[in-house]
Amino acid sequence: MLTNIVHRWADIQKLADGEKVFPHFVDFHTSNQCNHKCLGCAYGSSHTPEMMPEAKHAEAVIMFMAHGVKAFDFAGGGEPTLLPYLSSIMDLIAISGGHFGLITNGSNLTDDIVNALLRSGTYLRVSLEASSPWMFTKYKGVSPIEFGRIIDRLRDIVKQRDADGSKLQIGIKFGVGKSLRGFLHYQMMFNLANHIGVDRMTAKCLSHAPEELSAEERYAEYTLFMGARPISHPYRIVDSFIPVRNDDVPKCWLNPLHTTMDHKGNIYLCCYYYYREERHLIGNIFETPFEEMWMSRDHRRKIGAIERAECAKVDCKFFNHHKAVDSAKIGGQIHFL
Repeated sequence: MLTNIVHRWADIQKLADGEKVFPHFVDFHTSNQCNHKCLGCAYGSSHTPEMMPEAKHAEAVIMFMAHGVKAFDFAGGGEPTLLPYLSSIMDLIAISGGHFGLITNGSNLTDDIVNALLRSGTYLRVSLEASSPWMFTKYKGVSPIEFGRIIDRLRDIVKQRDADGSKLQIGIKFGVGKSLRGFLHYQMMFNLANHIGVDRMTAKCLSHAPEELSAEERYAEYTLFMGARPISHPYRIVDSFIPVRNDDVPKCWLNPLHTTMDHKGNIYLCCYYYYREERHLIGNIFETPFEEMWMSRDHRRKIGAIERAECAKVDCKFFNHHKAVDSAKIGGQIHFL
């Protein structure tokens, strides 16, 4: 099993030896406001109108890139497309030699944002969650009309991407939970992915009350999902139905290869560790030089205190990264072409 983690092999060896390694990837949670009210949102009770000012955001980008960061993901907390200057920050990253992707609910994909993505973006992933207007309204608490608007907008973006010859990868994510499940839900997921023309479709089990399914329910839903899955499909399918056992969660030590920054400039251990609690906080980028807080004694202590039971609840890509590193070590496989 190999993942893109192996391109950091020299840094992985340094981490294993206890040396300081700066991240190459940063997750931006720089808007704390959202225009949807998703039932399974980890941050639903903490949304505010706050967002990072443009000048601060640009300052953070420049600082991160000075420390070797190569890629940025604009994602949740709140809805990133509500940042009125988002396309300008995307362009700043691109002209500085960096890369970026966007995870969004799809409701505010303005022309400026779309054009920035088509010019220089790596991926666009829309968290549609529901597969029908009535599910959409129940789960997201907004008008069913918006469901159709997002679908139409995505189809237009795919057409524009193909016409322009852009390399932007486009995907949609659907939720699976108490109000988002059943054979019809899965059948409509696949139909929508085909209708829109996306490159990737993800079905992700929600891990927050009141939407979280039991392990038994997840296995039952997986059977229905596989029954609805088409034999052939032009897009990649990713799913997270099978629960992760605590014993199968690696003791995470690779997480310094990335980090997360919120709308206040707070830096956290990991984008997969929900709720941005004090015990996940490393420091504030506008108050403490990044090189001082990163891999400090406090940072290392918090890495050591990561709880596997919490990690098991999320679909963390670092599970596969750890497996890939372990596999690459066997017999020196990493050194063979």
